[in-house]
Amino acid sequence: MGSTEAWLRYFEGNRDRTLPGVDATNHLDAPLRAALARSLGRFYLGESSEGRIAHEAARSNDPALDGAMRESIALYVREEGRHARGLAAALRALGAALPARHWTEALFRRGRRLLGLRTKMMVIAAAEVVGVVFYALLAERVPPLAAMASAIAHDEARHLEFQVDYFARGFRGSPVAGVAAAAFLAIVSCAVTAFTLDHAPLLAELGVSRSEIVRRCADVAWHALRACADARSVVVDSADRRVTAASLVDALGVAR
Repeated sequence: MGSTEAWLRYFEGNRDRTLPGVDATNHLDAPLRAALARSLGRFYLGESSEGRIAHEAARSNDPALDGAMRESIALYVREEGRHARGLAAALRALGAALPARHWTEALFRRGRRLLGLRTKMMVIAAAEVVGVVFYALLAERVPPLAAMASAIAHDEARHLEFQVDYFARGFRGSPVAGVAAAAFLAIVSCAVTAFTLDHAPLLAELGVSRSEIVRRCADVAWHALRACADARSVVVDSADRRVTAASLVDALGVAR
C-alpha cells in the first residue's frame, strides 16, 4: 500500500492541473455528434454529483481513514468536478446543452446513500471502472476528444488505485473481505449493464460491441481486485510504506 501522505501529495500536486481542450468537432457526422452529446451529458452528471462524500469522510470514524486520507478524498472529489467542467466544455463544443438529470445518475446517487461510507466508496469505485473504459474508448476513437479523454482516463485509473489502497486498509485481516469483493463485482455488473444499455447509440456509432465493453470492464475490475488482495497481504512498516501492488495505470495501459 502507498502511504496516506503520498496520496495527499499526489492529489495536491494534481490540484491545479488543467485538462487539455477539445478540438473542433464540426467535421464529425451528425449521428456521432448526437450520440456523443447524449453520452457525455450522462457522464457530466455523474462527475458532478459526488460532493457529499468528502463531507461524510471528514466526519467518519472509519479506521481506514486518517487526516491525510480524508484530505485526499476531498481533493479526489474536486478532481471529479474538474472532469465535469471538461465535459461541459466538450458539450459546448458539440453545441449541446448541459443536462439537468438522468435516471442512471439518480440511480447511482441513491445507491450511494443506502448504507455507510464504504458502500458509497464502493459504488464510486464501480463507476470508476466504467469511467476508465469509457474515456479510454473516446481517446482511441474520437480524435477531437482524444487529449481530454486520455487525461481523464488516467485520472480515473489513479482514482481506482486510490480506492484499492483505501479498501486494502479497511479490509486487512477482515473475515468479510471476500463478501466485499463479491459485492463490488455485483455493483460493477450493474454499472456495466446500465452503461451498455444507456450508451448503446454511442457504442453503435463507434463500432464497439457490448461484449467488448463487458470484457474491458471485467479486465479493469479484475486488476483492481488483484491489486487490493496483494496490498492486503503485505505487512506495511510505518516508516517505509510503499506501493507494493502493480500500478493500475501501468497494468491497464492508460496513457496520460
